[in-house]
Amino acid sequence: MASSSEYKKALTFFKLLGDSAVLSGIVGFVFGLISTMDRFKNVELLTSSLSVAIVPVLYGLVVKLLVSYPLTASVQSKIIPKDL
Repeated sequence: MASSSEYKKALTFFKLLGDSAVLSGIVGFVFGLISTMDRFKNVELLTSSLSVAIVPVLYGLVVKLLVSYPLTASVQSKIIPKDL
């Protein structure tokens, strides 16, 4: 069984994983918006490129909500004593 300090390190890692996933999604969104600026002449291309620009944010949120939160909760339940 792992020690309490190892669980705390894992907790910090999983929180950082979720935060960095959302941050990288936002950075991807900004790059998508920059590439969208080229398509202001054609409205049909503009709407499709905006929808593609949102995809990295979606992926970042999926990683945070479906990977980081459950792992963080699992590790946190091992740190906090159950009989409090």
